[in-house]
Amino acid sequence: MRDPRMSAIGKGLKRRGRLMAEAVRPPRRILDGVPSPRSPEGTDGLPYVAPPAPRLVDSPVFVLSSVRSGSTLLRVLLNSHSQIRAPHEMHLRTVHVHLSRDFTAEAMRALELDKDELEHALWDRLLHLELTRSGKRIIVDKTSPNTLVWPRLHRCWPSARYRTLAH
Repeated sequence: MRDPRMSAIGKGLKRRGRLMAEAVRPPRRILDGVPSPRSPEGTDGLPYVAPPAPRLVDSPVFVLSSVRSGSTLLRVLLNSHSQIRAPHEMHLRTVHVHLSRDFTAEAMRALELDKDELEHALWDRLLHLELTRSGKRIIVDKTSPNTLVWPRLHRCWPSARYRTLAH
């Protein structure tokens, strides 16, 4: 007879593998904030790309690490500092904006926002909210799958700081 603990461990490993695959897979649908073809595009004919909006959090810190590398212990230690807020994993890469109508995308363009920049503004607001609630000055996110999306994080926060955690 099979050991029920091994079955639970196998299910957990299977689930973790599925979650990691979901983290790196692009969305099933393209959630694009580019205006419809009937609306005017940029003068060069390319889709509209919004300029970066000002950030509330200028330089967050991202700890880039693999899973099971001790990053949670590091997070707890950092969070005990009087000026550092290190919340649980924030999974910013999975927080998306869906512009479901053409007129919504056009309205965002009038505000100089595209889908990516709108998501970046939301991510920035979430980090700022954490800092405000905590009363601390520095925020650290140690979500392990950030290692897969650090170029996007860099586009959002050009002044962000990155630290790697090795075994």
